[in-house]
Formats: sequence, structure tokens, C-alpha cells
Amino acid sequence: MNVGIIGAGWAGLAAAVSLRDAGHTVAVHEASGTLGGRARAVDRPEFAAMLDNGQHILLGAYSHTLSLMQRLGLNTETAFVRQPLALKAADHSFELRCVDLPSPWHAAVGVFRARGWNLSEKLALTRAILRLKNRRWTVVPDQSVSCWLERHRQPARIIQRFWEPLCLAALNTPLHDASIDMLARVLGDSLDAGRHASDVLIPTTDLSDLWANHVPGDITTHRRSTIRQITREGSGYRLDGSYSYDALVVATAPASAHRLLAGLPQIPRATPLLESLSAFAPVPIATLTLALERPWYDLPDNMLMLDDQAHPGALGQWLFNHAHIAATPQRKHLLCVVISDCRALMTLDRHEAIEQLLRQIRTQTAHCNAMPRITGHTLIIEKRATFAATPGLTRPDNASPWNNLMVAGDWTDTGYPAVLEGAVRSGQRAAALLCQGY
Repeated sequence: MNVGIIGAGWAGLAAAVSLRDAGHTVAVHEASGTLGGRARAVDRPEFAAMLDNGQHILLGAYSHTLSLMQRLGLNTETAFVRQPLALKAADHSFELRCVDLPSPWHAAVGVFRARGWNLSEKLALTRAILRLKNRRWTVVPDQSVSCWLERHRQPARIIQRFWEPLCLAALNTPLHDASIDMLARVLGDSLDAGRHASDVLIPTTDLSDLWANHVPGDITTHRRSTIRQITREGSGYRLDGSYSYDALVVATAPASAHRLLAGLPQIPRATPLLESLSAFAPVPIATLTLALERPWYDLPDNMLMLDDQAHPGALGQWLFNHAHIAATPQRKHLLCVVISDCRALMTLDRHEAIEQLLRQIRTQTAHCNAMPRITGHTLIIEKRATFAATPGLTRPDNASPWNNLMVAGDWTDTGYPAVLEGAVRSGQRAAALLCQGY
């Protein structure tokens, strides 16, 4: 089978590797010049190292992604800095760290050792997590996270220091809009699936080099190949009148998938798919990357929580210090600030936004020796980084109503929010369905 894949993000490339391993001929079409989609490397001439279009982390529970990397011959031990899940405030006002015990005790003991909460607050959080565990991490559907938290009487400081940062990091959606179903799935897979499932894995290299650039050489990649039209050709498909394939995997963002699929001959079962693709609301994420004169070793942690409610203009939520992460000297000079759901930041002048973020970093790390001099900076905003993970959102299956055509992406019905593991699983499932039906 000769398969064409539209989109070289993590879903499209995962599908490509699976199909290639099953003995099929595969060609991938990517609109940009870099593989990796919304988790890729970018080149900025003023920086000595390749950067990322956004800072990403993985979890120990991301079994399919880690297995795929190992299948490609990559060393997952050196590709990441692995550490127990820890939420530590940059200003030292709060810290929660999982301990070296079997799950879920590693998290439960971590909660009771947490600094910055009183005993009643710790008990309230523990009761809420135990309710989820006892119900096998399932909840009444179509609830927002904020409604669920109110029903379970979660204290304000628990919401501020645990639920809100976790929800924004995992779902990139504010509490009042976010689906508790998806958040519960993330919690179950990380806190109740073995001690190391909740480990945080921070890439030591750029995201494209992490694995996308290492796909087998017999997978053809057409870079800067924007596909504008799919047409039927016998029992197969033709792309832009130039490329013919027996089968297709459409692994683009929902809006692009809708545009491409709407041009195919419409059949009754196509309507629900097109309607679901139209229902996704994109949510932006911003990452401010700084190049420092020297690595900031005086800031001892590699991942810190920023308080985005401390004062007006405090918008950053996470700070990553690559002095303790990077595998190469050039990347050790980097510092990254992540602003999830950055719609508020996008209303500001870019220079003003950067100045506010720099003030926030300096204020909340004032206990450390001063940040080294900044030699370069770039603010990257991924306008369609993820989708709003709202209650009642209908997400399509990988199988489309057209023969030998699958869809793939973190937006399909993976059970996960828009995370890298969901993208990989979706691509692999799309490939498996094509192989079964052909």
C-alpha cells in the first residue's frame, strides 16, 4: 500500500513510522520546512542553538511516545532530564514534591509534606483525589473543573497552587471552561499508574531532534509542501493533482482537516465529522526564550512555578532553566517562560509583554543571585497550539467515512487533552486501522 500523510507533526510522523514498519510505502507532506508540527525546533539567527516553538514536557506515563523513540534507536535516558513530579514556586512560598514510594502513596505523602498549605487544606486535596481514585478516575460527564472543585469544597490556596496550574499545564484551558473528564484522565494515568508514571521528563535537546528528525530514511518527506486539495482517483486519492496514493492519513490541525475533507465528495456520514472539526476552538500558548550571558547556575531548579496572580502584569506560569537541563553548552544559556492560554498577553504590545515577563522573573527570583545579563530574546506565540478542552466536546474517531482515509491528531478521541502522547497514539491508531482494512 502506498500511503500519503498530510502533516509531519507528532501524529503524522507516528503514523508514518507505524505504516513503514508494517511494510507499506509512505510519503509525508509538511507545509513548513521543519518536522514536528506544533512541537518543533525553530531557527533564530541571534541564538547560538536551535530553539523550540514552545517549551514542552512529557510524563513518565507517555509509554507510546517513549517506546517509539526507543524503536528509532534513541536513548530515552539521555534525551530527557527525568525527575519526580514537583510543584515549586519560584519565590519559595510553596513546594510539593512526590516522594520515592509506590503510587499513589508517592503523591499522598508529597501532599502532606508540602510547604505552604495548612493541614485542613492538605486533607481537602487528599479527599478529592481519593474520591477520583475510588471512582476509577471517572466523573459525571460535561462538568467544568471549577464546578467540580466547588462541589468538592476545594480551598482557594489548593486551587491556586495545585488545580489551576495543573489544569492550565495539562489542558491549556481555564478552570471555568475546562473539562473535568479530561483532567481526571490525566490524573489517573499519572498518579495511579506506577511510581514513575508521574515523573516529569524535560527534553535535553530541541524538539525536532528529540525524534522527528530521526524517522527512517525510506519514509519520503516533502517539506514546504502545502496540500490544498484532495480528490478521489479510482479507489485512491490524488493530492493537488500531483501525488497519487492508495490511502491517506490527514494529520493536520482541525481547521485544515476540515478544509481538505470538505472538498471531497460529500456522503451522509461526512456531516458529523465536519461538524466536529468545526467545533474545535484553538487556544494559543506563548514562550519567551532568553539567551543569557552565562548559564544561571545560581537558580538551582530546572522547572519552577511562577505566580501569575502576584501583581498586575504577572502573566508567566512556568520557568525553565536550561542550565540544569541542556545536553549542549549552547542550550545551557537558555531560560524559557511559558504562558498557557496567552490570549491576555496577545492584547499587549510585544515589547510591553516582554518587559512585564522580565519584571515577573526578577521579582519572583529575588532570593537568588541576579539573573545574568540577557544577550537575546524571542517571544514565540503558537496561535493554534492546542484546542479548548471544554465539557461536552465531541472528538472524532480516526476512521473517516471515506474508504482508506484516516484522520490523526491530538484532537481525535484519544481520551487525553491536547498532549504529545495523545498525538502519537492517534497516529499509531490511524495506521493500525488502515492496515486492518487494506
